[in-house]
Amino acid sequence: GVIWHRIFTETLNFYADIGLRYTEETFKDTGQKDDNINGTADIRLRRRGETNEITVGLRQNVRTESTGRAANVTRLYWDAQQRLSERFVFELGGFFYITREDDVSFSNIDIVYFDIIPSLRYLLTENHSVSLAYNYTIEHNRNLETDRNRERNRVWIIFEFGFPAKWL
Repeated sequence: GVIWHRIFTETLNFYADIGLRYTEETFKDTGQKDDNINGTADIRLRRRGETNEITVGLRQNVRTESTGRAANVTRLYWDAQQRLSERFVFELGGFFYITREDDVSFSNIDIVYFDIIPSLRYLLTENHSVSLAYNYTIEHNRNLETDRNRERNRVWIIFEFGFPAKWL
């Protein structure tokens, strides 16, 4: 693959990681073999300020579906963070992504997802925090005749613990 990182200004940078991948699958129950060559990518633009940060990106990769088959995933993602005070940080992230069976064409889109994730983080110390996050997901499965949309609501409490930077 090829990696390119460009720092435009002190607060704006661009990152691209683009490559090829080969996937080979053999299914023991049917004896069927499948192979495919496709691309991978992670391209993002990040802007950092004193109290905020915004990232927008596009990612293409492969993952294994619950059926065991390889599926291409194309994901458009974003993340915005705003420091509200010395200890509170608000974050709004999300993504839109398409999962399709391992095929080069876009004519067989299987599932489309949309997620939005707001969260509020409280910094306990420099290396420890607690967050309250909500996640709303809608999934649209074009392969189903009826009941194509599924919605999911999740609430999390997240405890994050890190090592001091001087230890690393």
